[in-house]
Amino acid sequence: MTAVKLQSPDAFTEILPRVRTQVSPDYGAFFSKVEYEMVRSGKRDADVFHLSYHNYDNEIEKIIDDGMVFKPIVRSRVYNGFSHKHIPVDHLGPGIMVYGVVARDLDTATRFKNAHVGKNTDHKSIGEMLGYPECCRTSFELNFKKSFDLVYESARATPGGIETDTHIELNTYNPLLRVDLRYAGIRVIPFFPCSYTCQEAASLSKIWVDTMYSIDPDMTDDIIRFLEKSPSRWSNLNGQVHVVHPDFEIMAGGYHDSSYREVRFL
Repeated sequence: MTAVKLQSPDAFTEILPRVRTQVSPDYGAFFSKVEYEMVRSGKRDADVFHLSYHNYDNEIEKIIDDGMVFKPIVRSRVYNGFSHKHIPVDHLGPGIMVYGVVARDLDTATRFKNAHVGKNTDHKSIGEMLGYPECCRTSFELNFKKSFDLVYESARATPGGIETDTHIELNTYNPLLRVDLRYAGIRVIPFFPCSYTCQEAASLSKIWVDTMYSIDPDMTDDIIRFLEKSPSRWSNLNGQVHVVHPDFEIMAGGYHDSSYREVRFL
């Protein structure tokens, strides 16, 4: 009998409120502005950027007016909700976006693109240009070979975590380093920390928070409040991520794994 290779589900995200708490659909768009501003203001070298088919002229004009450059990397089908990967296509038009990089100089943008193309993606170089800590870049390169979503791996590396056959419990962690709510756009850092107590990531998170407050203080307060609230549970099974937070639940596209994985933020 030929083994059947399981396919990950199409991109999707569903948010189910559990209390009368408003979970804004704009958190993702807000964080994209934060990532862009971190480059424009010189706090990191580059940022990934999705050029839309319906507004590309205004987006390109803003990039130029801000004294930056854009380099295209791949054309992708537009998808709704969270996805771990793009859907490459070879044409342009409605429903197609262009994934690329913005940087303050052409040399950096070119190096970023070159690190993406070819047989093997140079994750370490990409992570460095995105401004991620070296320890987290090393951890990502090691663990990404086994998983597309490193929420569990970061928990496993967190000191003091209690691991059983079915889950990991975390009593001590930095809430600003949590990435288990990012499917709804709720996060401070845009990378997987090597652990949820990483000091390098914690120092960097303060810079991100300052930038977030400079753009929208109210939305930043909401995001930090969600991250600080517990207990919260993340799990992945059969290509589906399920998050149970005190204020809401999230269902999102995950990845296929050989076993059930769960992280409890207590």
